Amino acid sequence: SGIRFDYLLADSDDTFFKELVTYHISGQLKVAPEHISDAVLSKMGKPENRVYEKFVKKYPTIMVKPVDLSGGYGVEKLEIKKKVDLKNIYEINFKELKEQGIKCIMFDLDSTLMVSKSGTFLPETLEWFATFSKDFETAILSNNKNTEYINNASKIAPCKVIGNANKPNPKIMSEYLKSLGFVPKQAVMVGDRPLTDILAGKLLGCKTILVGSINPHENLPTKFIRTLERSTIR
Repeated sequence: SGIRFDYLLADSDDTFFKELVTYHISGQLKVAPEHISDAVLSKMGKPENRVYEKFVKKYPTIMVKPVDLSGGYGVEKLEIKKKVDLKNIYEINFKELKEQGIKCIMFDLDSTLMVSKSGTFLPETLEWFATFSKDFETAILSNNKNTEYINNASKIAPCKVIGNANKPNPKIMSEYLKSLGFVPKQAVMVGDRPLTDILAGKLLGCKTILVGSINPHENLPTKFIRTLERSTIR
């Protein structure tokens, strides 16, 4: 079961749309793969690709409208993609972050610090982590709900790991910062997904760094999704 995004677009009142993306999903919607092919859509009697593309562009504008996400972090206007957009985590300038007064760095897990679903960190990643960890409080906040996976990651991670973070809702991130006595402007969120990691940071009010996947050999469907997601943000 699912929703008809063409019906959402046809509705002149966005009340249902706002309710859906604000309170009833994690920040992402799965879409059947045929929506990228007009030839397939025609045979299935579904709306053409341009309707889907229109929905993809509208979705993030609905997602960032003023809402109360556990702490009043809603904002009137939000540019998800800022100047900090790096190839991968290894390009992060920690000296600059320290000079800006950053005390805490929050990372996403899969595809940001760890090859997705691999359950292990690359040796070079752990070595890289050791070069800056003494200067910042660090933590990994993952949306992964698999307790066993998160527990295993915690055993080998170079810092605290928090699972089921429910990004882009910033509640868990906010609670973590408060436990350290920090405010959002003293923190940065680093992740590879604009509509979960980066949006969560923006809603929280902290600095954000969008990075590419740590895995340069991702499969084509995943690369396509990344390209599509980035095409929807400003």
